[in-house]
Amino acid sequence: MARAGARPGAWAEDSQLQLYGPDGYHPSEFGTYLTALVVFEGISGRDAGTLPAEAIVAGQTLSVSPGRVRLLQRAAHAAVARFSAVSSSADHPRRQ
Repeated sequence: MARAGARPGAWAEDSQLQLYGPDGYHPSEFGTYLTALVVFEGISGRDAGTLPAEAIVAGQTLSVSPGRVRLLQRAAHAAVARFSAVSSSADHPRRQ
């Protein structure tokens, strides 16, 4: 699933990102935003990087740098691209 695939990409760029809440199971606000970016891109077909460099979750703007928002947007885009490539090759196997 593309949503899960976005997390390793984000962590590869910034291992300090807190994508999970204190219980280690539920997403933090950043994890929620990252998931929303993946869903947005998957539904709209628009690159998440075209969105403004601010993160809004549940109507609240998160206190996060524009650079970190862009990092999450890149991770979401990369995950959707990987998932789409895998899905496309599975839907259209090579003919022999």
